[in-house]
Amino acid sequence: MKYFFLLLLFYAVQIQAQKNIALSKEQAIIQKIHRTKEQMDSSTAALNKMMEANKSSADSLQKIIFSEQNNLNLEAYMQSQRIAEKKSKERMWWRLGLGIAFLLLGIYGVTRKRK
Repeated sequence: MKYFFLLLLFYAVQIQAQKNIALSKEQAIIQKIHRTKEQMDSSTAALNKMMEANKSSADSLQKIIFSEQNNLNLEAYMQSQRIAEKKSKERMWWRLGLGIAFLLLGIYGVTRKRK
């Protein structure tokens, strides 16, 4: 009977030791998972930070390109407006000159018939 209890005690100790080993392995795995998760979180944060920096530099580059393109378009528009204004003034002077010429021709014709 003593041997039975000793054997039972021995098995109980072994089972408890195996449970402790299993628990310590589970705890080690859980700790490893937590460390891996923390590393992934920090890696994700670093990646997000890098993406933000890249995005802001790309945005500033886009703003510079847009500004340059806008300036070029504005210069082209102003040049076309100057050309249109120049043509408009030229047409005005031609019309004014023709109007004065026809006025003088009409005055000459009226005065000639009277004589």
